[in-house]
Amino acid sequence: MKFKNILICFFSAVLAASCILWPSLISGYQDKKMRGRVELDKVEDTSEIRTDTLTIEEKLSLIAEADNSAEEIAVTNQTYEWGSAEIDELKNVCMKELKQLKEMGMFPKLALNKNTMMFYETTTTCLDTKNYARRLRIHSVTVQSGDQSLVAVIDDSSHKILSIDSVKGAGIKPSDAEKIIGIWGRYLGLKETNKMAAVKNNYFVTYRSGSEKVYYLFIFFSKKFAEEGEFYIHPEGNGGDQNSVSR
Repeated sequence: MKFKNILICFFSAVLAASCILWPSLISGYQDKKMRGRVELDKVEDTSEIRTDTLTIEEKLSLIAEADNSAEEIAVTNQTYEWGSAEIDELKNVCMKELKQLKEMGMFPKLALNKNTMMFYETTTTCLDTKNYARRLRIHSVTVQSGDQSLVAVIDDSSHKILSIDSVKGAGIKPSDAEKIIGIWGRYLGLKETNKMAAVKNNYFVTYRSGSEKVYYLFIFFSKKFAEEGEFYIHPEGNGGDQNSVSR
């Protein structure tokens, strides 16, 4: 009988606690669900937002923030069907920009033959959920041909390549750093102002676009790290010029 009374008391306590806590739990769940719905609406309701009004500094900052998983930056991905008109257009844009960079001296050994090159593409939209005007659409295009490959991130509005990764078979060496840094600035219409060698073959570079500063990280890989590719160019957030040395 004593054990039965203990069980009755225990279940009575549980029932009382449930009556007290259940409304707040339901309310918390509904609040959380509502917040998620609001954020979803923020991301999806962007059809009227222009994507070609950002400066290059604003575009590069958005890319850097998205890569660093900034809480306010929403990222959505889309992949087009192979053989679609969008893919064909991106191929032409990518080839045109790579050809320009090669003519400027960046890819001395890269064979640019669209008929023998494979293209893989993902379109990404980066949106600042606290400021709808900060929205950027970019295309990450992987290009492969034999033992040559690279990944280029292309701005949807200007068609300029904004970053490059996983470059293999292009004939770039760490000793080409000065040349590549200069070519990159000229390609984007930027003026190099500062450069800092963070560690061997790694450079933080500050460029200017009018009154704006933009920052890039350049990494050149030696043969010891050939599996990483030959070099890497990526925008950095504000502060890329800290402790840099004026040129």
